[in-house]
Amino acid sequence: MFVADRIDDLLNYIMEDMSDESAWNNFEDVLGKFDSDQYYDDNCLNTDAESWGEAAGVADDIEEMAASLVDLIREEFSQWIHAIDFGCALPCFELNIGAMYLSFNYTSTLESVYGIPSNNIKYLHGKAGGGCDLIFGHGKRVEYEPEQDENGDSNRHMYTDAENAARIVLASLYKNVEGIIQRDLNYFRSLSKVSKVIVIGHSLNNIDLLTFEK
Repeated sequence: MFVADRIDDLLNYIMEDMSDESAWNNFEDVLGKFDSDQYYDDNCLNTDAESWGEAAGVADDIEEMAASLVDLIREEFSQWIHAIDFGCALPCFELNIGAMYLSFNYTSTLESVYGIPSNNIKYLHGKAGGGCDLIFGHGKRVEYEPEQDENGDSNRHMYTDAENAARIVLASLYKNVEGIIQRDLNYFRSLSKVSKVIVIGHSLNNIDLLTFEK
């Protein structure tokens, strides 16, 4: 696996057997199985803070570590995509060069291998070398404890911010599909006269289900 030995800090908190290569086929789903509670337990190095200010320092430390982990995952994912060599790839299908293509892929395979004009392709999640961030992630919404309980009393304690900081990994790697659809609403509206949709090479996972419904 391309990144397995470089993201141990992530894999240590994934509630999935990553020794099974098939798990890597569902990498986005796997990201949603990050154990934030265990991450907090392991990285809350001061559990005896004597003031809210001291506890805030603990939260800052966890936030910094979590943000660094997210940056590492994004960097490794991007390097993996950019390292894919399809220079010797041969076409497997006969594709209509006049059709419109909505690509969930990140590579320029459609253009380089199949000769599809770039104007006919919408790279929904970004394109390697396209000058923008690649979008990937899980579909599990991050849950936070309400600020108040049912009686209106505060649920906050000195380590609330530290616990929330441990959820940054999950929150940052969430793929906001609804937001992506809204961002590209004009594109989806332009498809109103399309009468036939052909799906090739997509797992039809739950994460992207809203996109297919749209």
